[in-house]
Amino acid sequence: MLAVMICFLFSCQRDKTAEGNTGTSQRFDYARLIEMTCCEGYDVAVIRNPWDTTKILQQYVLVSRNRPLPDSLPEGILLKIPLQNVVMSSVVYCSLWKELGAEQSVSGICDTQYLISPYWRQAVEKGDVIDVGGSMNMSIEKLVLSHCEVILLSPFNKGSYGGIEKIGIPILECADYMESSPLGRAEWMRFYGHLLGRGHQADSLFRQVEKAYMALKDKVADVRKRPTVFMDMKVGDTWYQPGANSTIGRLVSDAGGDYVFSDYPQQGSVPLPFETVLHRAEKADMWLIRHNGRMATYSSLAAEDERYTCFSAWKNQRIWVCDTYSVPFFEDIPFHPERLLKDFVRIMHPERTGRNTETVYYTEMR
Repeated sequence: MLAVMICFLFSCQRDKTAEGNTGTSQRFDYARLIEMTCCEGYDVAVIRNPWDTTKILQQYVLVSRNRPLPDSLPEGILLKIPLQNVVMSSVVYCSLWKELGAEQSVSGICDTQYLISPYWRQAVEKGDVIDVGGSMNMSIEKLVLSHCEVILLSPFNKGSYGGIEKIGIPILECADYMESSPLGRAEWMRFYGHLLGRGHQADSLFRQVEKAYMALKDKVADVRKRPTVFMDMKVGDTWYQPGANSTIGRLVSDAGGDYVFSDYPQQGSVPLPFETVLHRAEKADMWLIRHNGRMATYSSLAAEDERYTCFSAWKNQRIWVCDTYSVPFFEDIPFHPERLLKDFVRIMHPERTGRNTETVYYTEMR
């Protein structure tokens, strides 16, 4: 009954499943990689392959744990909802789970060194939530000890999950990070809310995020001068710049910025040599850097690589930095892009924000 009630809350249209059963199809306004159909006694969730959207990455059959299994079900990985025991391969889902009041369903988290939230750090320290190791090398023993019923994993192109696939725990392919818009990724909260039995709450939360995001976007829609912007730093010999159709690329544009790499259509990051970034971004107005605490000043940036001083943004001191080890950037932004958009608008167009408006994630480099 719970699954049927949740489905009723979605905006739906008549559709048919692969088995030919008539159901109601949930409409997603921004997300393009997730589809859901509600049928009598079960729901079907289809995850599109981000690298070839004509293909299906995975299909899930969702059945209320409070009802007996229907006699006939379509093909797909069976998940009983609401989910009660999950392991997260990334900290990006922690804040959403807590915001939806589902934190008790989390039994394990990967890469806990990136946790900023005091709540989750304490939960791991007390042993209420198991540290199952790194996302690329999870401890099979700890996964088994967690008694989890599903593992949240981010898919990658032509990749496999190694030993994890052999232990029989269902894997939920969380392709939200490959959506081509900030609101597209954020809208996945509606799907996750459905899995947690909190569909109505997640719908309401998303509409709040959407309203705030669009209000900020509209505030700078008519700006005449759009500052040129580029991102981050090189890692080794490679400098990864977000593609124009990545969430960060879209955020820069929606904040009234002119992204230097706007002609790179990728949804993910683009690996580039230093020389290419220098050629493109040498005269850029602004430089936005995410870092992990290894540098925070103009002098330390120059000491790391003297070539950084060639950029106009360094010369004119127009660099903003986000220390992802001290602010909950990765925990907040995936499902609250309006918060980062507010920072970007404040940085790029301070005249369009209130005098007392301060940035939360990015600060001016000193």
